[in-house]
Parts: sequence; C-alpha cells; structure tokens
Amino acid sequence: MVGLAIAIITGFALWRMGYLSPATAHEIRMTDNSRSAYVAKNLADGHGYTTNDLPAALLDFYHREGRLDDARWENADRFPLTAYAIAGLYKLTGSTSYAVGITLYNAVMFVAFLLVLYALGRAIWGERAAALLAVALALAHPYTYRFLYFKDADSQLLATATFLALYHFLSGPAHTASRRLRIGLGTLLGLTFLARPNVGAAFALALAFFGLRAAWRDRADGARAVLRKLLIGYGVVAAVMIAWTIPFAIDSLREWGTPFFSANNLYQLPLGTRFGMGTDTWWKYNEPGHTLSLAEMWRAAPDDMRLKLTTSWLETARATFRMYGGELALTLIVAMVAARRRRPADATATDADADASPPAPIDGIRRMLGIAGFAVLFNLAALPLYAYQRFSFVHYLAFALPMVWVTAGYALAVTFAKIAAFWPTLVEHVRRRLPLYATGLAIAIVAWSLGSRASMTNPWLIEPGRWANRHWLAALFVVVAAIGFRWLTRPVTFNRAVALVVLVVLARWRGDGEIRRGRKVFFPMTDRPAAVLRERTGLVSSLALQAEVAWESGRRNIPAPEYALHLYSYRFDHQLVVEDVYLESAGALIQTGLGPFAHAAPGFETYARLQRFGGSLPGYERVLHVPGTLQIGALVADKASTIFRLVDPAAADRVADTPTRLELGSPEAIVHTAYGFDGYVRLDGRPAVITTDAIARRYQGSREIPAEPIGITYFLGARTPRALELEVYGAGATTLRVTHNVDLFSYTRRSELARHQLATVALRPGWQTVRVELPPALLRRGLNKLGLSVDAMPATVLCPAALEPAACLAAPRPALANGRPDLAPQRIVRTEGDGPAIALNTGLLLGTLTFVD
Repeated sequence: MVGLAIAIITGFALWRMGYLSPATAHEIRMTDNSRSAYVAKNLADGHGYTTNDLPAALLDFYHREGRLDDARWENADRFPLTAYAIAGLYKLTGSTSYAVGITLYNAVMFVAFLLVLYALGRAIWGERAAALLAVALALAHPYTYRFLYFKDADSQLLATATFLALYHFLSGPAHTASRRLRIGLGTLLGLTFLARPNVGAAFALALAFFGLRAAWRDRADGARAVLRKLLIGYGVVAAVMIAWTIPFAIDSLREWGTPFFSANNLYQLPLGTRFGMGTDTWWKYNEPGHTLSLAEMWRAAPDDMRLKLTTSWLETARATFRMYGGELALTLIVAMVAARRRRPADATATDADADASPPAPIDGIRRMLGIAGFAVLFNLAALPLYAYQRFSFVHYLAFALPMVWVTAGYALAVTFAKIAAFWPTLVEHVRRRLPLYATGLAIAIVAWSLGSRASMTNPWLIEPGRWANRHWLAALFVVVAAIGFRWLTRPVTFNRAVALVVLVVLARWRGDGEIRRGRKVFFPMTDRPAAVLRERTGLVSSLALQAEVAWESGRRNIPAPEYALHLYSYRFDHQLVVEDVYLESAGALIQTGLGPFAHAAPGFETYARLQRFGGSLPGYERVLHVPGTLQIGALVADKASTIFRLVDPAAADRVADTPTRLELGSPEAIVHTAYGFDGYVRLDGRPAVITTDAIARRYQGSREIPAEPIGITYFLGARTPRALELEVYGAGATTLRVTHNVDLFSYTRRSELARHQLATVALRPGWQTVRVELPPALLRRGLNKLGLSVDAMPATVLCPAALEPAACLAAPRPALANGRPDLAPQRIVRTEGDGPAIALNTGLLLGTLTFVD
C-alpha cells in the first residue's frame, strides 16, 4: 500500500511538471544527470566509459595527458556509479533514450528511496505510523522532488539504505552480525562511495570510530580476541567495501595515474575565487599551463578560499533552517529526550551483558543521529572548497535528511496518538453541537469575504472563491471531506492513513518554478537547431545545456568560453577544429532576474549581441538563426537559436595575427567587443558602437563584478604594436581611463590595477582620437584585452536629427542599475538615420581601433 501511494505521487509530480507529455518530455534533460545518462549510453553502445562533453576548464589537462585528440574522450567527470547503473537499465529495457536514462531511472530510484525510508522508520521505531509520517514529511516538502526530476535520487537511496544497514549492524556486537548484513553493509558503503565519495567516506569513518570504540571497550579480553572480533565484524565490511571500489581505482590508475581520480577536483576548484571570473568553470577557459591545485589556490587566493568556507557555512545554515525548520525542531526535541533517557549504568552488568541486550529505539536514534551529524560536519569541511562563495549545500547534505524525517515522523506519531485518544470525545462534542458549529462556519465564510470587491463573475463569497481557484485540489478535498464526514469519524486504519497522506501530499504539491523558468530559458523554441546540428559530425562549441548537443546530434561538444575569442584559442592552443558554434538564447541566459548567467562571466554578453545584432565570427557562416522573445511575468528577454558553421579555416587562422584596424562601429567586429556594449549608430558620418552600464546592471550587488565596465579583446601575433589609436565620441565631458590585460584569465587583484594602467584622458564632447602607448611588459602573444572606464554614464538619448526634442525625451528610459526609476535629466546626442530614439546610460561611443607599429 505504501509503495503504491509513493508511485502514485511520483507519477503525479512527473505529469504536472510536464515530463510525461510528448511535447515537453525532453525537458527532463535540464539536469546534471543528463551527462551521466549519455556516458551510460556510450557504455551501452559499446564505446566504453567515454563522454561527448568536456568542460572548457579541462582542455589543458586533457591536452597534457594526450587525451584531447581521442576519438572519444575518456570520462573523468564525477564518480562512475550513476553512469553504470543507467547503462544497466539501458540493457535491461533495450532502449538508450533519455526517457529511460533520466526519467525512468530517476523515478525508479525515487520510489525505491522512499520505500527504504519507510523501512528505516519501521526498523528504528518498530511501528508503521512513524515510518509513514516520515515518508509523508518527505513527500510534503517541495524540495524533495528535486531528487526526482533533477538529480541524486540514487544517492539518496544509497544513503538511506546505508543508514538502515548501519542501524542493524550497530544494534549488537559487530562480530555477531549475520554474514548477509556484513556483506550488505560493505556493499552499500562501496556503492555510496562510488556515487558520492564525500558521503561514502564519511560513513566509513563513522563506522571506523565505532570499531575503535568496540576495540577499546573489549580491551580486557586481550589483543587476540579483540582483533578476531574486529576482523569478523568490521573487517568483513571494510573488505567488501574495498572490493567494490578496487575496479574503479585500477581503471583510474591506468587512465590517469591516480586512484579514484575525478576531474571535478580540478575544474570546480576555482569556483568562487577570482580565477573563476564569476562563472561556472564548466565554461571557463584556463590559460595553458596554469591548471591550479588546491595548494596553489590557497597560496594565490587565500582570502577567497576562506570566504568560500565561512560564507557557505552561514548560507547553508540559513537555508537549512528556512527550508526544514519544523522538521529540525521536532528532531531536536526527540534528540533532547534521547539524551535525557540514557539508561543508568548497572554496576553489576558487564559489557557483554550490555551488548546482548537489544537497544531501545531511543538509543538507536541517538546513535544514528550522531552518524548523520558527523557526516554533515565532514562534508561542510570539504565541499565549500569546490563551490562558490555564499553557496547553500542543502542539496548536497540531503543525505542526512532521512534521519531527520524518521525522527520528526516519530514525534508526529506520538502527537497524533494523543490526538487519536481524544478524537472520539471531540467527534461526540461536535455531533451534539453540530447546528452551532455549522452556523459559526457559515458566518466565518461570509466574514472572510467582507471588504472584498465584488464583480460580475464573482458577486459574493469572493475570497473563498479566489482561494478555491488557487488551490482547486485542496478545495476538492474539502468538499469530499464534508460529504464523507462520517467516514472521517471512524477509527483511522493504516490503509486509511495512507490514503489520507496521498490526499494531503497531492493537495500540497507545488511545481518547481525555478526549474520551469530554467526550461523556458534553456530549451529552443523549435527543433531546427537539432536538425542543423545533425548535418555534420565534427566538434561543436555551444552556449547551451550540458549534453544537449550530444543528445540531439551525437556530436562532441566543448562549452563556449567566457570570451568569444577564446573559441579561436581552442584552435591555436589545442589544435581543435570547432566545426559548429551553437548559441541558445544567450540574451535570456544573462538577463538579470531571469537567466542563470546574469552574474556569470562578463564576456557572455558577446554571445547575446551576436544573436541580437547579427554579427559574425571570422571564418564562420551563420547557417541558422531563429529569433524570438521570452516573457515570464514582467521580465522580457531576447530568445534565439543561432548556429555558426566553419566555412573558411584560413580566415579563422588569420585571427591569430595582430590586426591592423578593428572597425568596432560595425557589427562584424562584435566578437571583439567583449562586454559593456549595446547597439550601433552613425554620428557625423562615422559608424559607432554604443557603450553602456550593462556590467553595472548585470552585477548589481555582486562581488564578482569586473574591474572595468568596458572590455575589448583581440589577438596579438608575431607583430607587436607600439601603440593603439582609438576613435572615441564623447557624449559629454568626462575622464577616460585605459588599462590593458586586466581580468584576462582571472580577475586581477585590485592592488595590481595600477600596474595595468595605460592612460588617463580628459574627453570633450564629440569625436576625438585617443592614442595610447603599449608597454611591452603588458603584452602577450595570444588573447589580449583593452579595458575602458569613464567617470560616469549619465542618462542619454541617442536621437535621429529629424525628431523633435520632445519626441527624443519620450523614448522609454531604462531603470537604474539598482532597478529604481532614473529621474536624472537626459542629454540628447543627435544621430543619423531614421531609426527610433534610444534612451540609455552611456558616456562614450567607439569607432575604430588602430594598431600602430
């Protein structure tokens, strides 16, 4: 009955999120499990443990290891259990589709996880009510469903099963545990380690502590007897765990020269430091020869590393108590009771007598909560080193939630038992005074609507009607409860309790708004990008979901890097030929308040402008562009699917040469305008690109903001220029500061900015040429970056000469970077052409950039 209830709720959640609809079933791929499922597909198809997606941050590592040119990349991302488990499901079902590898796999693991949670509750408390309420607490919480349609249902299953095995194993002397239990516990520890080594290692250390405590307690029996007990009990568990992990260790040694190697430790380490440049390092391109180790990170960015720890601890605590405050309060109450009910020691009892007596449930829960608490602390000491600052680890500490739910479920069971004892008296009381209570209820419903405005469609009982409209399922249950009042007055059997749990959970269920918004941002509006990608078989670089290129075309993919010109660094530094560049909804991805990359790498702005203004990539032809608009509430963002295809390799090679002149005022040079830019106008017969406060808007309130609001990127080859001449149009009198190679591969320390300063220039209104000398010490062969900043970017209207001033000032004004209305006076700058007036915040416009030998 419990299994059927869990399956019904699971199916309901998948249906309501759209994952069972043919039109939106593919959106289940918006998950980290998508990569693992495709690795599993390669396994099932006979291609080995290989991946089609390689993080940009790992290019240099794979290059140095001699693995970058492999026909298929050996997978080093994460530990292997999930991929092998999904591969087994592929073989069992005969299908390697994402529906099997993600949807079905997650659903099976999710149902199994909750069934084991129920078994854990029954094992500890010896009653079904507490176990059922533990499952009800889990299903009533909206975040639990992240394990269903996002990731880690399998890890939750293993952690819960490990808790169950540990409870039975530690309930008596280890050497008396059954062989089946010892082998099972060792297997679970090994599998947990292969899924989440941070969790498996924590459980193993906790078990080692109990082994050492048992050895110390039995020390009077002599070393031989103690060793024999340890080997029979804990030794067998450890041997089985090691046996499960040895194959991966051997394979890792053979492939990478290190046992238990995971590339996550390499590419996730810079997260939250100046070396991550604010973005997920999946997209971050590292300078060749500069792969950072943990020791080097502590040396190069000690403040950032400390902040990763402290701020993440605080954020995790805040989020945990906000999300699970009630469950933790109930757990704390039970834990306090457990601490007070410790059985007094019997002076005549021996240790053997204590071991022989079965523990009370309260003793078992105390021990299990201790193990869960230790595992949480263990992970809090390590995980923040590989994440952002102020990162909440609630999801990655969720392996401890089964113990919280089981404990809180027991507290609720005790409470409900006391209510059940009083229930017949309450029912009889209501029956005797039913007219009085019915009248009071009617008056309360009418009072609920007092003060509400009536309408033609809802003339009375407005507020109850609105509530019923918002909570239609709960309203239906209220009606059913009113009709079936007599059924509710009967004694509650277990099956009725299960049915009631299902009704309550379904009534409380809410869809995941964050995931729904993300799906609208990430997925294309049509299937045309997939069709175009399937036309070729070469390497792709994409600003799109991880593994999406692989699922749609079977091709290999490297993420688009933080600066668009690094697409050519792939070519020059690693001899990679990127055949297609696929950009999916870059404007929406960086939209403040909507996109996941709003505070990510500043150079992602280039991709949005490539889609918006129709620019080009040297050597590539735009073979697909599907424009559109995405609106979610009051937020409106550009949404487009664009694919560039390599057609002129020689032109791509010429990007490595030092340019003579860059026409920044032309959309053809968008790839060089890294960030801080908007559209294009003509001023006094010259084309110009508009600079804006886009960076200040994107990074409002963020510590990850780059040092310069405007960045221009270019390659320098064998020819080294002595100076730059930049055509600048001043929208008003201001001061221009020019820097070089600030925030290139990492954010430059603010104390070092003066060393990169090239010039400070007083600008006057109108066109002028700024000449800047280039010190050889600040130049490098390869990608370089020119940085610009001005004193202010005041409110400005770029207005065609034919429009009257009043019409110019009527153009919609953007809000300030903090979102408030901009009420400052606007200045008008006259442009050529017949386009509309453009209101924005700008201090200057740029024409050409000339490199002087």
